[in-house]
Amino acid sequence: MISGWETFSPTSRSGLGPDPALAFNGRSWPYGERLAVRQRDSVRWRFVNATPLEHPLHLHGAYFRVDARGDDRGDTTFAPAARRTVVTELLEPGESMAITWRPVHAGNWLLHCHLASHIASAERMEADRRLAPALAAALAATPAGGAVPLDPAARRLAHAGHDTVTVGGVPRHMTGLVLGVTVTPDGRAARPRGPERALRLIARAQDRVYGAYPGYAYVLGGTPAESAAVIPPPPGPTLELVRGERVAVTLVNRMHEPMAVHWHGIELESFPDGVPGWSGSGSATLPLVAPGDSLTVRFSPPRAGTFMYHAHGNEMQQITSGLHGAIVVREGRAPRDTVGDRVLVLADGGPVVNFFTTQPPATVNGRATPPALDLPAGRPSRLRIVNIRTESTTELALLADSAPARWRVLAKDGMPVPAARARLTPATLRFAPGEIYDVEVTPRAGRPLTLRWSNFNAAPPVDDPRTMAVRAR
Repeated sequence: MISGWETFSPTSRSGLGPDPALAFNGRSWPYGERLAVRQRDSVRWRFVNATPLEHPLHLHGAYFRVDARGDDRGDTTFAPAARRTVVTELLEPGESMAITWRPVHAGNWLLHCHLASHIASAERMEADRRLAPALAAALAATPAGGAVPLDPAARRLAHAGHDTVTVGGVPRHMTGLVLGVTVTPDGRAARPRGPERALRLIARAQDRVYGAYPGYAYVLGGTPAESAAVIPPPPGPTLELVRGERVAVTLVNRMHEPMAVHWHGIELESFPDGVPGWSGSGSATLPLVAPGDSLTVRFSPPRAGTFMYHAHGNEMQQITSGLHGAIVVREGRAPRDTVGDRVLVLADGGPVVNFFTTQPPATVNGRATPPALDLPAGRPSRLRIVNIRTESTTELALLADSAPARWRVLAKDGMPVPAARARLTPATLRFAPGEIYDVEVTPRAGRPLTLRWSNFNAAPPVDDPRTMAVRAR
């Protein structure tokens, strides 16, 4: 049961009153029930959303099957061919769902709401997201792409945003709608073998990118962006991986604050999953990567599809302001056709400060007013649409004139949809943070299309509709 409490205040930074709380079965992380299951057992959960808020529920490390959905009028159990397999499912106010999943890997895992404020403390929501003078000075004095030198006082400031306090050995950098799951192994785990492809993913920061607020960027090592004077706009580089090919990703922190990276949707071992102080098992848990430090994580993506990577610490600051990107896992080594196979990352154009009056624009590939998208005329194109917004469910539509065009949904969260559902439908989505859709569209010459997105169920000025032209060439 998802429940909550909140009041409102015109004088607070966020617009919320004191002591907001969200809970599973009456308790918020890290005080909630800890669930223990055995590797490869079947796990069945039922959720009821008793709050007036929507909750995109995201499971780390494994897919879950949606068996039933309901609301205050009734409950529907889906026929086997209609059951979708996902890593994130939007649960709106008054709705319920029943899911089944099987843990793939042993270790510590999470299920949580993918709205950043729903796992953030009240102190985090009310924090001033401008850089403290000591941090701003240290960042400004650092050569482009270099490690930020922090004196002891600045280092304490850098860690303050990540709340390294623990409760019962579990970190408190999250709170609210978080469920901790420990998967016990069903036997001796096989040690991965074979060559590894090495990547360096560098996190950079720059002050006053979004007005008074800093911006962040992921860049690949060995590229000009590693040492450019100005950090590139989001999203980070699309990581092109190959199914079954093991990668060793060295995470390099060139920022003024700690970091962690979550590989969203990838079925991987627990330690590299990306939740600091939790991912792993026993005392071997993933640490935060401190400023100037690095950490190498290893995994083998087991399936082709569209996924994403993003910050999993100080999410309200880092994800909104640049620390996110897409992952495309290919079936083989042949390069992807980037003319008819396009990645669109829907994100926030800066930090969310007040939930009711001043939200940043929703961007596509880092642009609030993106250039036209050119697709081949007369043949199917694949759009890989990633939603890494932090606070707003989005109404998305591909329009021909003012009416929805037609498209075919090919995959959800990297998992192909059942054949019975892969049919032409009106091109509309209610699209929550943490969700990923692959859709197929066949544009016709002389028939311009428009991609339109806006905040769901919001009034001006927060609804903020945006558009992008889609042209057949």
